[in-house]
Amino acid sequence: MAREINGRESTQNDYLRCGAGDDRKMDKLARYRQIVEEMLLEYGKRKLSNGDIEVQTILDPKRDHYQLVHVGWDRDNWVHSCIIHIERI
Repeated sequence: MAREINGRESTQNDYLRCGAGDDRKMDKLARYRQIVEEMLLEYGKRKLSNGDIEVQTILDPKRDHYQLVHVGWDRDNWVHSCIIHIERI
């Protein structure tokens, strides 16, 4: 059932903005987590053109720890590189 907010039908984003005080901070934090996860998942879909390298996406919203890592072989070289590391402190 749709709710009206300010004279218009509400959207999912409105629920992230509803609330006051600490609720708003939590909603904002939840939105930031969602944005980070969507971004990393999108980057994680990309296949590297060289070597047999896997793109690993690490998402830990409970600890606010997110990474995109390249792991695998490029010819005779072992690759283990952190490409993106986001942590909320």
